[in-house]
Amino acid sequence: MSDSLDSEATGRDWYQRSQTAPSLPGPVETWVQRLPDILRTIDGSALTSSIPVDENRDVPAQQLLKTLGKSFVKRSGESVKLTPDAQEWLQNPTTHALVGHLHRHVRFFGEVLAQLADAPLSHDSLLECANQRYAMGWNALDQVRRRTNWLRGTGAVELYDGLVRITPKGEAMLTKLALGGPPAAGTYTTKVGDRTGPIGNLLESLRTSGHASRKTAQSLYFPSPDDRGPLDFMATTVEYAIPEIQERILEDLIQSEFQSAPASTRQARASLVAAGLIYRSRMNHWGATEGARQWLESNEPIDLVALVHASVWFVGEILRELADTAKSAGELAKISSLYNRDPLSPQAVSMRLRFLLDADMVEKVSSKDFRLTPAGRGMIEILPIQDRAELAIIQADEGTNQANAAATGPTRAVELADLLVRYSRDGSKHKQVEQLVCEALRSLGFEVQPIGGPGKTDALIRSTAPALPPIAIEVKTASAGPVPPAELRSVKLERHREQVGAVATVAIGPEFHTDTHAEASKDRGFALMHTETLSRLLLLHERYPFSTEEIRKFLDPALTADQRHEAVEISWTARVHQLNALKEVLNKLVAEQRSPYGDGLLEERDVQRDLRNLDPGLVSEAIHLLSSPFLSALSGADRQRFKPTAAIDLVAQRLKAISRWITANNDS
Repeated sequence: MSDSLDSEATGRDWYQRSQTAPSLPGPVETWVQRLPDILRTIDGSALTSSIPVDENRDVPAQQLLKTLGKSFVKRSGESVKLTPDAQEWLQNPTTHALVGHLHRHVRFFGEVLAQLADAPLSHDSLLECANQRYAMGWNALDQVRRRTNWLRGTGAVELYDGLVRITPKGEAMLTKLALGGPPAAGTYTTKVGDRTGPIGNLLESLRTSGHASRKTAQSLYFPSPDDRGPLDFMATTVEYAIPEIQERILEDLIQSEFQSAPASTRQARASLVAAGLIYRSRMNHWGATEGARQWLESNEPIDLVALVHASVWFVGEILRELADTAKSAGELAKISSLYNRDPLSPQAVSMRLRFLLDADMVEKVSSKDFRLTPAGRGMIEILPIQDRAELAIIQADEGTNQANAAATGPTRAVELADLLVRYSRDGSKHKQVEQLVCEALRSLGFEVQPIGGPGKTDALIRSTAPALPPIAIEVKTASAGPVPPAELRSVKLERHREQVGAVATVAIGPEFHTDTHAEASKDRGFALMHTETLSRLLLLHERYPFSTEEIRKFLDPALTADQRHEAVEISWTARVHQLNALKEVLNKLVAEQRSPYGDGLLEERDVQRDLRNLDPGLVSEAIHLLSSPFLSALSGADRQRFKPTAAIDLVAQRLKAISRWITANNDS
């Protein structure tokens, strides 16, 4: 067999090549020699099987699936298969052909040889070149070293005196390579096909039902230590969640494999849930969602971005906002306030950008600015993306507009929610957190009596409408890890309750020790609430206020901290379903009235049948509300068949007028 480069393997488009170079366990000096045997062994192997990578070490096939990368291997059901290009290389496993294969599939591979053609360079200089000339956006040397490791193994470069030097063999290879680079911004779009399967269904649901179900996810967090990006974290955790994984084992995995502090592990797990990747399959167990399984099967970042976009707000919206010009996380955070949603913090936007960068949807053009890649441009064409200031039934005050939203910035509820989460992780800000918690509880409708001081509870909350027994509030902070168990002993808390006549204690803090969770489960008067839950409750309450009775249920001591957070989300989801039912019923009746067929009247059961995706009871309640004399949005013959008598905008105006009238004429 000839030892020459295949010219066909060198003409691949820049954005079809991967940002990440493959790697192997074991000594880098023997990567090239060991690669053929590893590929032959892994072809057809089960994901759970062990693959020998050298004489003394076996590695799980699912780990090699990630480190070898999609140019060599792909997932097929529960097994690993070689790609056609990898099979072709195995038929002629020469070093020249390997360089051709890697150059065809990996960005800044053959281009490394081009940079070394003039003079030897250090790894730091190659990193600088990769970022400045090729917009790779790296902040560590790992990816550069992966490329030089492969090139050293093929004899194309040598490393000595701290400099990487091209060899005569490398110079000969360079003459056969068609070099590439990123095109000018906005000049190229990768064609992305419509998604099918579970992910396609989620996107279609956004098109038909709107964006209310997407989570704001202010605290989105995907650990990515060293050379491991957000996609690696997502793939690893989802693979372990098939068919399901115990919560304790999942958290141990996140802490050990991704160097996540205990304080951050719960946030990472919650982010996987928010992103639509895992769900609670049963008590203390998590399973991979159908959409996550579809992504693992395809191994396509496009599927993952579509899945996360369907679950988390301001993902595809970032892509559209970058369509014309590069922007920073701070600029995008300000723009998020124009969407009639809770504005995002720059930190929340930065996490989304890190995810999109790892998925090759955006690239860095400076230390702070990002721009779209062609793949990102292609995604805009298939994603149902929320419009700025999208109309909803419950709208902002008439005097509020996009310009005001941008000028005034985040509301006090948004500021409170952000400060609560951040300050609760700073032990020196305990007093400030006490004040923030008191302000938050007042905004939720409680009468709050700050107390504080040695041997006393921090605050007492009451409600007079309706009358509810008082609850003692204990506020805790912790700079790292959980709140120490000694700070929350049941005996001490019971004494605090007796002093103020409270029926229960709710401790609010960033994270609690397992001993504290166990103690709270035994004490019917002791409840735990994570600061993140209170923050989320604040943001949702601002958008559509909960009743005091609803909020009181969220404080039920019978709930665990996780169950409390889930109760908030379940209540909010039910509220969103109610609002969507109201909107869809009105839209359906308007569409029927505009139809050239029939008399424009529909019976209640007809509406229920046509909107079978909604709870029939909700449809019935929506019709009764819209046909009430307060709104007069529907008229009906004998209240059996209905048609709209008011435009949708007029219905929204009447709802706002009712709100203003009640507020202005409230004697209390």
